[in-house]
Amino acid sequence: MKATPAPEHDSLQEERISRYGRLLAVVTLMVGIGIRLLQYLHCRSLWLDEAFLTRNITTRNTLELLQPLDFNQGAPVLFLILTDLLTKLLGTSEFVLRLLPLLASTGALVLFYLLARIYLKPVFLVLAVALISFSPELIYYAQEFKQYSMDVLAALASFYAFSLYLKHGGMRYLLLLGLIGVVSLFLSHPSVFILFCIAVSLLFLMRKSDDVSVRTATLGVCSLWTIGFLLNYFFFIHSLTQAEKIVGFWKHGFMPFPTSIQALVEIKFLLTAFLKYAGFEAVWQLVVFVILFAVSVVAVLRTRDCLLLNFLALFPLMVVASLLDKYPFSARLLLFLMPICYFFVSYGLQQLLQKTPAYVGIIAALIVGQPFLVSGYVNSLYPITVEELRPLMELLDEQRSEEDLVYIYYAAVYAAVYYNEDLVLAGEGVILEEDHRLHPDRYAEAFTALDGYDRIWLLFSHVHANEEALITSYVNGELVFVKELDGASLYLYDLP
Repeated sequence: MKATPAPEHDSLQEERISRYGRLLAVVTLMVGIGIRLLQYLHCRSLWLDEAFLTRNITTRNTLELLQPLDFNQGAPVLFLILTDLLTKLLGTSEFVLRLLPLLASTGALVLFYLLARIYLKPVFLVLAVALISFSPELIYYAQEFKQYSMDVLAALASFYAFSLYLKHGGMRYLLLLGLIGVVSLFLSHPSVFILFCIAVSLLFLMRKSDDVSVRTATLGVCSLWTIGFLLNYFFFIHSLTQAEKIVGFWKHGFMPFPTSIQALVEIKFLLTAFLKYAGFEAVWQLVVFVILFAVSVVAVLRTRDCLLLNFLALFPLMVVASLLDKYPFSARLLLFLMPICYFFVSYGLQQLLQKTPAYVGIIAALIVGQPFLVSGYVNSLYPITVEELRPLMELLDEQRSEEDLVYIYYAAVYAAVYYNEDLVLAGEGVILEEDHRLHPDRYAEAFTALDGYDRIWLLFSHVHANEEALITSYVNGELVFVKELDGASLYLYDLP
């Protein structure tokens, strides 16, 4: 009896796994988009930072948005202009404000898939797509009115345009890369780091070309990016570097030079904090990441693939920028690095298991991706909430009488203004508290003259330390009602 040759059987099995793997990667991508859309449709309340940025959008015209923003806010100028255009066309609802981040996050998923499939076999492609699709922070910022999802989109769009140029060459793809780069500069602050890496590669490739037109176009693209960066920096970014509160807020994200044990400890803390922020929270996940990243580094240096070298160069570049106090190595400011981390985890695992049977890769991918799968499951079931002020404002508007006094905690003012400007800015009958963190006893002053009012409502969100308990202790009245939601609360007292 003649048996079927093993190589042919293995080839058929590999082809079947490859076909199903590619399909599963696309399905995973669609699920990731679905989760983002679901969270977007949940429409959580604006929280403090979103309310601050919204106030800039709703109280300024387009030209005024080109000036430094109020409330210590900073955002790329093109992001502000596009948002302003959307609000003029569609209104200022949460859905409109968060539309650009949603579209950016969705586009980033598609671009990541297109990039990852160049290098990853189907099993590891599924892993990579699952990591970015179910990343808690990337899901969160897909429905946050801030610019950080635009950073991810700009980075991946630039890299994808570069990959097209590397593959096809030609003036058309070089010009496309140049155009995307210029747009990215005004759409994303950290895009300059991506474009710096790509520009170095373009100049290196230019040296090998004898085509005068390619040399000229390359120099033109790099010059255009340089001019764009300088214009963007001096007209828009420089003011952010001079804003004391913004710099002070992020100062702990700047790495110290490794000249002491304490400095090394701080550097380790920042690196570990970023990896945990990216979803590698458990010790075993951190260990796995370090191993797989190291394997990827070795593989990239061995193959000298131009695009992967650009991916890799971003990490030391961001460390150097942090050491020089030019860009914080911290949290959401590095959101654009997360897809690269997920790619290298998948690529490293592929390199490590390239000579093992397919089922070993499947098992390994499931183990590595399991925490992200759990996160995706949770995010598909439960709405993300931060400071649920909107339901409390609706309740206040329904039940408040003309004889009631309303006290609004200072950190809740601008979110409250967004939801009911007429009520909050009415003047009489409303107390808009000021920040007295340094002198908390001053909070009592708001409750010294309450004659003429039967009841007082107290609205809180984004509370600092124990200030909510302290402030409510100053109320000389009987607690009638309290409603507490995530990050926000509403009290009603009868006054004597």
